[in-house]
Amino acid sequence: MRRSKLGINWSVRSKLNMSLAIIGGFLLALIWLLLYLPEAISSLSYSLLNYTKSADAGPIGAPLTKVRLSKGTKLTPGIEMGSFQLRDHNNNVFNNQALKGRWHLISYGYTSCPDICPNTLLLLNQLENKLKAGNRFADLHFLFYSIDPGRDSAEKLALYVTYFSENLTGIRADETTGSRAFEQDLGIKAVVNSKGENGDYQVSHGVALYLINPDGQLQAVFQPLRDPFGNRAFDLGHLYRDYLWIRDNLG
Repeated sequence: MRRSKLGINWSVRSKLNMSLAIIGGFLLALIWLLLYLPEAISSLSYSLLNYTKSADAGPIGAPLTKVRLSKGTKLTPGIEMGSFQLRDHNNNVFNNQALKGRWHLISYGYTSCPDICPNTLLLLNQLENKLKAGNRFADLHFLFYSIDPGRDSAEKLALYVTYFSENLTGIRADETTGSRAFEQDLGIKAVVNSKGENGDYQVSHGVALYLINPDGQLQAVFQPLRDPFGNRAFDLGHLYRDYLWIRDNLG
């Protein structure tokens, strides 16, 4: 029996559509693996490690004693910071004494930053709300250190930080004393070039968060996640768990 041309065309078209659907599904799966698998593995490893440590610690429900931090490094004992003098966004002196008496989490960048800095500050605001909702170690104050004091005046910094949170203080270098000791002790990496190529103003900087204890010592450093394309960003879940663990395990 001869098949009609219509039947043949329909069969070819069906096979072609099926092939395209399979290829499309494969590409979507590949994209998912590239974007989310590293994070999924990291979260799974973290959960399994917590479970293992809980089992080793004793009866079910017993508090953890030790567990590997996910994306943070706890410094024991805390590291003393050298003498420094900065200015806050109200143009008041901000020095070593200003760090004492409460916990601080320091981020850094510049107000003209198009993506990493505002995204990090928005995440810190989420962290603040999460800590308040859980009513655990919410006595954390946030600081944003400008690496570009030439453009980030106290007035500009004030407008910037208050947009994100009332619990966020902007700090910048004091024109008379500088801030080299502050940046070196924390390990801040930044380059500001006001005379770049074609006269462009160029700013580049690393990404890290620094936890300061009530004695004014550097207690921990948090690093961002990196996706397969090299983009860096902090994850709220990782940061929240690491911070709580540090506060729970100060010994």
